[in-house]
Amino acid sequence: MDAVATELLKVGPLGAIIIAMAIYIWRRDKEHRHERDRLMTEITTIHERRIADSHAVTTTVLQLNDKWNGTVNSFATIMDAQKDTMVEVREALRDLRPPPRGR
Repeated sequence: MDAVATELLKVGPLGAIIIAMAIYIWRRDKEHRHERDRLMTEITTIHERRIADSHAVTTTVLQLNDKWNGTVNSFATIMDAQKDTMVEVREALRDLRPPPRGR
């Protein structure tokens, strides 16, 4: 690099301008890489948090779904028991009716 810089300086002011531009571009590129790395780290952190949030939401939804299914199953069991009870009540009432009177 020193040999290239020496040759560019021999060219005169144009060589010095080229060297200054090369240094400026190198510094800006270094700053941009640093900023890109910082942003990628931030994006990765946010992404990981969102994944954790989605897992928490999914777990909660599945728990609520299990609870709901349990409630529906309990309700179905209660309805079956109520149906059976109503049949027994109907049969008991039929047995309690007096025999029909003759006309």
